[in-house]
Amino acid sequence: MKNCADKSKSLPIELLQNRSIATALLVYLAEWYHREYNPATGTRKCVVATDAATLKLAWEIAGFPIDCFVYRTAGGSYLWKYSTYVLGGLGINHELGRNDNGRFLKALCRIYHGEDDNLPNIDDASRAIAFKESIAQGHSLYLFIKEILSGNYKYSETKTDSLIKAIVGAYDEVIRAKFRSEWIIQPEPDTGSMTRKLRLWLNPEEVGGQQHEYLSFRHVKLWGINDPVNIKWLYVGIRWLHGKSLIKDVDKQHPLISFVNSGSDNGFIAWRIERSVIVMDVPASDFNRYEIIAFDTEGNEWLAQREEFAHWMQLWKLDESVSWSTIRKDQKQTAVIYDSRCFADIDPDLLLAFRNGSHRSITQWRWNYIPAQIAITDESSKVHLLYNRMGYDQIFTRLYRNTIKYHDGNKISILVEDDDYGEIEEKYPVVFGPADVLISHFDTTNADEDSTTITIAENIEYKRNGKYVPWDKTSSPSYGLISVRSIVKGEALLLRTIYLPEPIVRDLDTNTILYKDIDDNQCIYHDEIHRDKKPLSSTVAIRIGDATVPVYRPVKLKEIYLDDIIISYMDGDSIVRIPYILKDRLRVSCFSEHGYSTYSCNALSSIYPHIGTQNMATRAAWESGEQWAASILDANAPEWLSVCIGDKPDSDKYGLSFLRWNVLNNDAPQSVEYDTQISKGDVLFQDMSTVTEHLTDIAPRSLPVPPFMRAKVNVLNCFLIAEKYNIYFDAFPILSNIAHNGRVLDKIVKPLIELRNGMLTQKDIIALKRLIDEYQLELDDFDINLITT
Repeated sequence: MKNCADKSKSLPIELLQNRSIATALLVYLAEWYHREYNPATGTRKCVVATDAATLKLAWEIAGFPIDCFVYRTAGGSYLWKYSTYVLGGLGINHELGRNDNGRFLKALCRIYHGEDDNLPNIDDASRAIAFKESIAQGHSLYLFIKEILSGNYKYSETKTDSLIKAIVGAYDEVIRAKFRSEWIIQPEPDTGSMTRKLRLWLNPEEVGGQQHEYLSFRHVKLWGINDPVNIKWLYVGIRWLHGKSLIKDVDKQHPLISFVNSGSDNGFIAWRIERSVIVMDVPASDFNRYEIIAFDTEGNEWLAQREEFAHWMQLWKLDESVSWSTIRKDQKQTAVIYDSRCFADIDPDLLLAFRNGSHRSITQWRWNYIPAQIAITDESSKVHLLYNRMGYDQIFTRLYRNTIKYHDGNKISILVEDDDYGEIEEKYPVVFGPADVLISHFDTTNADEDSTTITIAENIEYKRNGKYVPWDKTSSPSYGLISVRSIVKGEALLLRTIYLPEPIVRDLDTNTILYKDIDDNQCIYHDEIHRDKKPLSSTVAIRIGDATVPVYRPVKLKEIYLDDIIISYMDGDSIVRIPYILKDRLRVSCFSEHGYSTYSCNALSSIYPHIGTQNMATRAAWESGEQWAASILDANAPEWLSVCIGDKPDSDKYGLSFLRWNVLNNDAPQSVEYDTQISKGDVLFQDMSTVTEHLTDIAPRSLPVPPFMRAKVNVLNCFLIAEKYNIYFDAFPILSNIAHNGRVLDKIVKPLIELRNGMLTQKDIIALKRLIDEYQLELDDFDINLITT
């Protein structure tokens, strides 16, 4: 093949007229893909260049049945390249270099096993189609996997041996797993929350004729059930965990699935369930894994499966529903959600927290709609490129994210006339001219993992009097709802969109919005900004014809909320500096040239690893007034936010309340001035149970207790004072000593539980979590559950 190619690496057409050479070309390409293809080292293109036309000719001359072995897209396009590649099985170098913990190979094995699954980590949809169809139709890839699993595959290379072991290992995991998880998410933007349901799919069994509802004896033996034949009923439930902490245990009174012994070699069969079951009561609290537990009527239980709950998930819109699913649907709207451990290359569209009934998580997740593509960086700093797969060429609109608050990621509202209901509101994308019509092209002529290009659409036409005419300088549509199209490679890409006059401008210096009406008259909206401690709406509605555009308010302003109530304002580009102890109660809304954003400070991770582990490290950082950029604690934190322990002793104290308390007695703290004289055992501190608008937290003053009197210090009282007045525990040197000597359980936790008669209060739990955080202790060491909903 190399010798036949000319200087351009192409084969002369006359050579392809020879059946032997055409056949050799297809075999060569299949083997090249199997042995040489390696994106990790840049080996993506064969030494013999082949385009779709060349491959089509080779297939025709070779005489292979095209309708059988050349796979097609849903639109009927032939996939010449990947149908050729897949003849050779899998690319050895590519599969060994995926570094995805076997996710792709397990997905392939699930498809081979008869399950309905999607292929992860494939950005080229045509390659995914070729892989799936080759297995589904029993062609090359099916036979490749079958020979490997049967032990008949012949090889003599180390890399091939590694791939075989990987496939066998992936298949072993697949056949062990009886259940497959699908998350169903329903956003509720108006309440800032979302709900989640878990659908457990029952994977098919070889017994019972590949029926999903069967559970084989072989399967349950893998779970550790040695004598399943003598078990009449076997039940399944879910245990939810966060690390080692139990969030919610298995509800054995209400099993999720009941399996009854069939009395035959087929094993068990699910009672009144065929293919799946939905878990409605998913905890709102944070969890990072869940265990599928099998149990019987005798109190025995076995771990059937363990699943992780990811820090980010791509979602696809379900048909005729407000819900979204983690099961890939290439022709549906798509979005991604991610927690504070991950970040995206564009700002989120929504901030939502999971809820279950009245219980709501304090953790906010970010929600991004994906018009074309997005890059997500995960907790391990690995970048994932996610795409909107609405076809190989997709038409969409430019987004003015700094100006417009879109519905569903890219739409605004317009009133249209309905034959049955009269005037109704509908939502469509919006453009301000032909340059706002864009084309996203996914390149299937090469095998690059990131092969999407975005360009301005060419040769745009709009519909006028039932016909499409060019949209150019001499002819343009009327403002309002229009239909446009662009012809790409002979295929018409259609778009229904709202057309409005030139882009809207926010003037932040004058608090005005500049726009044109449908008669092209210049209009000015003057915004009224009131600082009356009432939350400002994020947008104002600009009406242009029948369309309503939600435009971000034209102001530079930050609203600082404490316990969801505005406590103060800051102007322009001012840095917001917060004491760490208040982070779970604070959020900041910011109006700027970038539009509007809100940040909940509870997303910040612990500050204490950045302070150090030495005794009284918190106190030292407090007294020095040291501060850190919030982005160190959360990659998604805004650049204008910084975090400190508190303020130096010489800071402004106007309006602050201070208390003096002696650790050697049980008297109530006394209200004093900060400069009041103190004695041995005194601690003078700011009362942080009430917070001023400046968020000031002055470092305490204290005199140490003489060594011979330390035994008289009531350690629990020190903890309770810190809890009551919401101050750092390092205000009391004795608490720092207790923590660093590993005596928190004996000196604080056990006496506190005894004081509360075995039932800790919500404030106790919050304070204990603060103490564990401040001294970087391990929660599991205390044998108590501090996880709350």
